[in-house]
Amino acid sequence: MAGIPDRPAPPAALVDALRTAGVPLESLADACRACDACDDERDLEDLAYPKGFDVDLDSQMLGELKPLGRQILVSSGKSDWIREVTDDTDSIPGLVKLAYDEVTAKPSAGLLGKIGGKLFKGKEEEEKGGLPGVHPSKAVAGADVAVSSRLSILSSSFVSHSHAHHHESVIVLPDYKVVHDVEPTRPAVGELVERYLRPEAGRVGLEAPEKGMGTLRSW
Repeated sequence: MAGIPDRPAPPAALVDALRTAGVPLESLADACRACDACDDERDLEDLAYPKGFDVDLDSQMLGELKPLGRQILVSSGKSDWIREVTDDTDSIPGLVKLAYDEVTAKPSAGLLGKIGGKLFKGKEEEEKGGLPGVHPSKAVAGADVAVSSRLSILSSSFVSHSHAHHHESVIVLPDYKVVHDVEPTRPAVGELVERYLRPEAGRVGLEAPEKGMGTLRSW
């Protein structure tokens, strides 16, 4: 495509690893088929990078980020918020972090345990035959494969679907689920974490401890 540098093809081993992990792959040609035709030379010029705009297409980014188990987006109806939303412990993001850290807390391995974990982590990945940076999802991982329990907590500008004051909606990914009527209180957020966010909760979610006692609904 004129004006747009070609991306180097990914190694075959990487493509196989991504497919094994259930990561959808799409070629540039396939992606372009979903758009209107841009045969006009002026259309191609509009798609080109601006002059002097340098894009690094060679550096390997795979493996730079740690895996995530889930990511949530909390409605706010605002266009801006504090830099680290979990710092506000009276907000839903802050309360979620506190509650989630409690249910996922692990005993400290000590200094030697941490050093040993870093030394042998790469060796374990080699023995499993996986590539660094390619992580299994719950949808395709076997029972003996550990899936990350890390949770990303973000605020979003979308407006809550709740009619109650200060009740928010929470989008849960990759479950593609919306949890409704979450209020910024410890009991409500505790139910959110217990039924929808902790690693043991599947995409369907868990029933309330006592039937009829849960206040949250999801779809």
